[in-house]
Amino acid sequence: MVYPHAMTRRGFTLVELLVATAVFVIGFAAVFSLFLSGMRFRKLADDTTLTATLAASVLTEIYLDSSATAVAGGPVAPSEYSGDGQAPLVAATEAPSGMATKMFAYPAIPGAFYRVDNCTDLLNGQDPFTTAINADMLTLCPGAKVDDYSDLNRRLRLLTTAQASTATAGTDFEDQLVQHGVALRYKAVLIRQPHWLFK
Repeated sequence: MVYPHAMTRRGFTLVELLVATAVFVIGFAAVFSLFLSGMRFRKLADDTTLTATLAASVLTEIYLDSSATAVAGGPVAPSEYSGDGQAPLVAATEAPSGMATKMFAYPAIPGAFYRVDNCTDLLNGQDPFTTAINADMLTLCPGAKVDDYSDLNRRLRLLTTAQASTATAGTDFEDQLVQHGVALRYKAVLIRQPHWLFK
């Protein structure tokens, strides 16, 4: 028996399949790139939060200790906090090699490292009752243990051997760390006065 109006079955053409595949690939690539960007920004946010917490903790420790009494009597000089942020600083004759570029671990945040680059007295000792410290700190995003800047440079290769040998006290390397998002730099001014000055 013959059906005069029999429907002919028609499949997809090769062009239609190619167009559909191209649309799917473009859409998938866009969604996947958004997913990768989200992961990258989340990691950046986590690192920023941890390093900010680290910097705030160390600066608070310096602030609380800034009017402590030294062995010779009187407040501890702000320069004593350079390095690990804890006074008194090891005497220059006893300082371990590489102290100027040494990184210090912060036990409360596993994998976090820091160094206080500079602590200066903003008042130049003019006010014996007020401690005003200008602190410059570099914090590393949590990761593997590092000993100093040369150890980091061996891993990251940000500076060549010739550049690293001419870097002034690690400043050039610190700039590279900050530019590449490996470390963050925090600057703060800490002012401490005896509580009886406010009465």
